[in-house]
Amino acid sequence: MMAQNKRVLYSFSLLVILSLFFTFSIGMAQAENISFEKAVKLGLENNSEIQDIKKNIENLKRNRKIIKTNNDWKIDLGGNYSHRFDESISTSDENDSSISITADKSFKSGLSLNPTVRIDEDEERLDISLTQPIYPIDNSLEDNLYNNKKELVKTRAKLKSLKSTKILSWVQSYLNIVRMEENKEIYAKSVIKAKDNLEKVTKKAEIGEAGDQQLLTAEYSLKDAKYKLKKQKINIREEKNSLKNNLGINKDKKIVFNSDNQFIEELRKKANSLTAEYMKEENLIKIIEKNNNDLQNNKINREILKRELEDLKKEDNISIKLSGEYDTISEDATATVDFSYNLYDSGNHDIDLESKKSAIADNRDKYKDIYKKLKLDLESHLNRLDLDKEKLSKEKLNYQRSQNKLEITKEKYDIGAVDYLEYQDSWIKTKETKVQLKSLKDSILINKLEFINFISNENIAGGF
Repeated sequence: MMAQNKRVLYSFSLLVILSLFFTFSIGMAQAENISFEKAVKLGLENNSEIQDIKKNIENLKRNRKIIKTNNDWKIDLGGNYSHRFDESISTSDENDSSISITADKSFKSGLSLNPTVRIDEDEERLDISLTQPIYPIDNSLEDNLYNNKKELVKTRAKLKSLKSTKILSWVQSYLNIVRMEENKEIYAKSVIKAKDNLEKVTKKAEIGEAGDQQLLTAEYSLKDAKYKLKKQKINIREEKNSLKNNLGINKDKKIVFNSDNQFIEELRKKANSLTAEYMKEENLIKIIEKNNNDLQNNKINREILKRELEDLKKEDNISIKLSGEYDTISEDATATVDFSYNLYDSGNHDIDLESKKSAIADNRDKYKDIYKKLKLDLESHLNRLDLDKEKLSKEKLNYQRSQNKLEITKEKYDIGAVDYLEYQDSWIKTKETKVQLKSLKDSILINKLEFINFISNENIAGGF
């Protein structure tokens, strides 16, 4: 009875282990397959360039906090205790101790406040000192915060632009692999067709209805078909590994590739809609001028240069500073005005002013250069979209022509006017032409997405 119970327990345990193993295996198999949309999300999380800019943003935020805290209250607590070992001194004077609290606070106006509270054994005292620049006013805190804010604006815009560029690149790679997979299916079918042909020719050769040339042609056709299939498989594997590497995805993850991807189809709809909408605009360059990162960064840099120039103008040879102190023990209060005048600085201040004005002038010239380049780029984008329509129409006719040519070649092959190798090449070319037509539509999609990104600097993929 005990032996039977042990067998039942053993069988039950084995069943549980096997169930867990299969459940785990299925879970692992499911975990390996990820959609392209999920792959893009992982790519945006893992891409090193994007991560570097995100770190820069966090550093700028941290620096902003540091700038503010450097001007906030700072309070230090100090104390001391001393003991004298001189026997000639009375016992009451042998020990000496004190506690002090020192504070420091800087304000935007340049005012610096430094109160100190000191507690000795016999007395308590409060010392207060302050300094206030009268002329020129110290705007360093405000300037640092302003520069930090503008740098954040520029860096965030750079991050948004980089994300859009990366997504476009990944979409292009994904579509390229999808079309490569479709061509691979063509080559796989050509191998099957070549095998069937070789079998037929071999049987005909056995009964004397086919010669050596026909047999060699059939064998070569099969070799050629296998070579194209193998080469395509290698190319696809390399392209997939390259895409995974760019996305920062582990090789054990498997991206699902299909021609009717919902994420891609949504992009097509948005691209068609927004392109049509922008093509109705009469003054696209104005929209570009408002959204372009290079122009906006140029304006930000000019604003900073102008602020620096205004600060330099205020920095003439005169310096006036007010300071004051108060002591509760002596009840003395003093006020001091410090005045200085730089009689001669070798013209350094004038040189600094001219240098800053020159930098502003260079900035304006750079703006004009960028603007001219953008107008040329806009014309190129519009020409490309216009040519895409003509090219699509041309490729559709080319596909029809290829189909007609295949029908003629098939008729010739059936009556022995051409060999199988010529028929096979015609069949593959016709199938490839159909895939090329799809690839052209993919290229048109990419061109539209680039056009939209160029106009609005927006990532229309959304959700990222």
